[in-house]
Amino acid sequence: MIQIGGDADNIRYDKKLDMVFAGFGSGGIACIDLVKLELIYKINLPAHPESFQIDERKGLIFINVPGAGQMDVIDIEKKTVVEKINLNVKSNFPKALDTIHQVIYIGSRNPPKLILFDEFSLNMTSEYNLPDDADDIYYDSSDSLIFVSCGSGFINIFKQKDSKELILNERIKSSPGARTSLYVSRLNKLFITVPKNEFNKAKVVEYSIAH
Repeated sequence: MIQIGGDADNIRYDKKLDMVFAGFGSGGIACIDLVKLELIYKINLPAHPESFQIDERKGLIFINVPGAGQMDVIDIEKKTVVEKINLNVKSNFPKALDTIHQVIYIGSRNPPKLILFDEFSLNMTSEYNLPDDADDIYYDSSDSLIFVSCGSGFINIFKQKDSKELILNERIKSSPGARTSLYVSRLNKLFITVPKNEFNKAKVVEYSIAH
């Protein structure tokens, strides 16, 4: 067992370095060596990290820090935060990264928005309305689709027109509270968990994505 601290949350694997990064606690990212199975170092953040994505080619980690209303950028080689971007939103939980077009996708719950940032300049390029309670975002490079699952009971599917502009392809009604999801590109399927409530039993719903 490797101790990193309480409230461990999101985990990402960097196959280039063969290391795992994990968000935890009141504000930190831990780096774990998979060969030695030991904690290598920790990087402090101003609040608990939510979703984060790694650009392995650039050696950067882009992290949502909703408690601070910002996105932090870690330089893996320097082992430190090198940028802090104020997002002017609250509850920025989900995030996805398109390394081909260098676009960062951030979901905000207050206001409910999908915000696009240029990965190079770290400037916001556009934003789009979302249903309430966005929780997961996935980008499929094979057909340039962006999936956003929202706890208000909807799935938004956007088509990427270019690096700054999206088109809303479809809004699918799911179930209230169904926000946690997993997109498996090789299966062309989106899986969404539906929590138990007065209307539904707890279940996982499978959506097939047409190409």
